[in-house]
Amino acid sequence: MDIAKYIGLYLLKNKFCYIHGLGNLSLERKPATMVDDELKAPQYTVVLSTGGSIDDSLANFIATHEQVSIAKTSNELREFSTETRATLAQGGEVTIPGIGRFVPLRDGSIGFQTDEHLAYAPPAIPALQFARRVSEPPKFGDTGEDDRPRTEVQWGKIVLYMLLLVALAAGAYYAFRYLQNNNDNKDVVEEVPEAQKPVLPTPLPMQDSLLQTTDAAAANSSTANGYKVVLYSYNTRAAAESRQKRLQNLGKTVELAAADSNLFYVLMPIEGPVADSARVMDSLRVFFGLQKGSVRVY
Repeated sequence: MDIAKYIGLYLLKNKFCYIHGLGNLSLERKPATMVDDELKAPQYTVVLSTGGSIDDSLANFIATHEQVSIAKTSNELREFSTETRATLAQGGEVTIPGIGRFVPLRDGSIGFQTDEHLAYAPPAIPALQFARRVSEPPKFGDTGEDDRPRTEVQWGKIVLYMLLLVALAAGAYYAFRYLQNNNDNKDVVEEVPEAQKPVLPTPLPMQDSLLQTTDAAAANSSTANGYKVVLYSYNTRAAAESRQKRLQNLGKTVELAAADSNLFYVLMPIEGPVADSARVMDSLRVFFGLQKGSVRVY
């Protein structure tokens, strides 16, 4: 495990690196300087100090890259520090690749010399780019006015769009009126407006020939003053009662009759002879909008 290499990488990434037993390495920036008429770029130097924060960041960094435990990395760092101090005590030097080297000082302490070829480039700072406006040479006959084409209002298209909108609005209005009229026509059969009872035909004057009736006519003579007509037939009492109430609300005189448990009639009493029932039933069928044959004498 190359501890010296990871020390240099960690220092360039975080600008500081604490090494247990050796001290804290920090990357510091020297400002730009003027030498004669030249401006020298800022430089970076590595400074070794005995103080600094004590943590396991370096051990964690090495363990992550080597895929080993932090305990093993800490032991490797401790051995590196021990070997470095032993080498410096004998007057030797320990090199950190690309960064510099640990050197012994006369007072017995440890120093650090920065590599002369250290070239540290900090991360780039995003900046906005502005395009420079290049002045064009003046043209002959230029009056200084803007030669760009001017946008004119196209009134023709505007009027065409307005006409289309008006046409669409009119079409939507007439479609709504058409649908509303159809709905009103459908409701006419359900709710018949109040009207007078159908005019019954005037009975003809009895002649001598009509006085001679058969036995069947004599049997029907008892119902000559009135009868009942079937207007609607339903399979449920609820439907029949609903129709009865609706006609009664319109002022019609109707009755409810049950033929059996599955057949119910809505009847209208009619005053007049049964002989004229055909004409009366035709009038009722047309008045209520019923099908032919649905109206019959009860």
